[in-house]
Parts: sequence; C-alpha cells; structure tokens
Amino acid sequence: MTISNLHLGDEHRVHLTVSDDGVGLPADYKERSVTTLGTQLVKVLVGQLGGEMTVESSNGAKFIINFPEKF
Repeated sequence: MTISNLHLGDEHRVHLTVSDDGVGLPADYKERSVTTLGTQLVKVLVGQLGGEMTVESSNGAKFIINFPEKF
C-alpha cells in the first residue's frame, strides 16, 4: 500500500488516499473488518480527527480519508 494522494481540498479539508493495485478486498471485508485490530485503529483515528473514511475495491484496494484541517 502506498499513499497515492494527500492534499488540502475545498473548505479546509484534508484528503488522504491510500491504495494499491492488488486483487482488491475480499467480498466479506465489511463484516471481517469489524474484528481486525488494524481497521479498528484506523476507524478510531479517523473518528478522533472528525473525519470520514470510504473504502473501494476495484483495481486493488483504496481507502479514502477526509478530515478537517486543524488550525
């Protein structure tokens, strides 16, 4: 996995995209991700930042995290 994009977007929101070009995520990813420590840690961090995360699984795995810029 690599950080494929990090930028400051409109309305002072930071957009972070982490992706790879592998086989993608398993079909049951959403159910399994509830129990994995790594996913739980990322969800807690995103929550602490006041952000949102979306997950895509086409042409690899892609995690898109948006959160407000802190001053």
